[in-house]
Amino acid sequence: MDCAPRIDISDLGSSFLQFSYNGKPFLFHYSTFELFEIDPIVTSLFNKVNNNPIEALNSQEKAALREIRSLTQIQKKDRSPTSPSLSAISLELNHTCNLRCKYCYVFANDNHILPESSPHQMRWEVAKSVVDFFLNQLTPGSSFFIRLFGGEPLLSFPLIKKIVSHVEEIATSKNITTEYLLITNGTVLTDEIVSFLESHNVNLAFSVDSTEIKHDKLRPTSTGAGSFKKIEENRKHIKKSNIKKQPIANVVVNRQNTDMFENYSFLINSGYKTVNFSFIFTNKKEFQLETADFPKLKKEYIKIRDYILEDLPNRLSTTPLISDIFQRLKNNIARKNFCGAGKSYIGVGMDGSFYPCHRFVGNTKFKLGDPVSGINDSARRLFLQPHIESRPVCAICPVRNVCGGGCGHTNLMYNGGIEEPRELFCLLKKFEVECALYLLLHEGEIYETCKKGEKTEKSRESKSKEGYKEAA
Repeated sequence: MDCAPRIDISDLGSSFLQFSYNGKPFLFHYSTFELFEIDPIVTSLFNKVNNNPIEALNSQEKAALREIRSLTQIQKKDRSPTSPSLSAISLELNHTCNLRCKYCYVFANDNHILPESSPHQMRWEVAKSVVDFFLNQLTPGSSFFIRLFGGEPLLSFPLIKKIVSHVEEIATSKNITTEYLLITNGTVLTDEIVSFLESHNVNLAFSVDSTEIKHDKLRPTSTGAGSFKKIEENRKHIKKSNIKKQPIANVVVNRQNTDMFENYSFLINSGYKTVNFSFIFTNKKEFQLETADFPKLKKEYIKIRDYILEDLPNRLSTTPLISDIFQRLKNNIARKNFCGAGKSYIGVGMDGSFYPCHRFVGNTKFKLGDPVSGINDSARRLFLQPHIESRPVCAICPVRNVCGGGCGHTNLMYNGGIEEPRELFCLLKKFEVECALYLLLHEGEIYETCKKGEKTEKSRESKSKEGYKEAA
């Protein structure tokens, strides 16, 4: 293995994540994704990081430091922002909902299917101009993802029918592959809606938080009644034989609903194939998660990790909470940006205005354009640069190439700017990486040992670094 550039002792904490597996200490290298088992000498070396100059190390620790310097090849940083093709959009179809979720940041009074003239929803002319703008830029053979969002998007079902039909007409003529995801509260489904969504391959995500009692407390209807039974009733409209079209469950983790494993296992046992967790962003103190909640959340992660561990790899698909990172680590897929916001993905408001993502919609400071004026490359540039290099906290984090720097909108909401992640986010992301590494080691991935300045190799095939690539 080629020697790496010099790593000072003060750089160790930003280059390596230290964690344990079955009582054994390991290192994870941020750039190459290599794993190393370490001995007490190396452990002692890391305990001295940022506390002692290199001269304070004993001879064994200095030998271990030299060995660590030679173990990994640091990847070169690319500081040149690129403008990738825009292959995904989120359409904010309306500003209305028939539920009154306690933690929701959107509120309106309509509880019926909206007529086309409703001021609470996107006009068809606007929707058409938006999809035409993006589809016309794509070349034959491209793929395009559309997220149908609200409010409650199914209240705008007539509009959805027009959008999907129009998109498919263009996509067919241009040989473009399309994919849809509709985020719904699961209460507004009819035989007609289910038939249309299935026939047009629209994937569903149901917002469902927990057991009936807990869910109904958090997500009542506009009349104060529970919504859980209606969701379960409507879920039966989905054909059981078509697993792909079974809705995934999306759970909002908040201070009043931190029992992640209980919710996860309940929903899996209820028939959901996949459970996704969204961590709340709100200014409502009674629901807001804080750093003090990390110990509780950490225990929940461990329960989910151990459940997946019992049946690897079959249970990986049951939640992206850990499996997404697991797959990126296994396949050497780094990310320099947390997501594709403003890069490959655009959020579109009801009026057709473009924003970095659905969360930024309405914040005129971050408006990126519209179907008439096009995309403002200058405004977009802020989201094209590698976040793990532009964000000071990320630049010294050992999991930066796995994390990508945190959600810019969440950073803005809590810290006043898109560049500084929340402490809780960083704690959770580091532990997600630890959980994924734990699963990888259990599965039998190769790791190297660094003991007394000597490098030895474990049995089994080593991961090839030739496949190292970058994700959005």
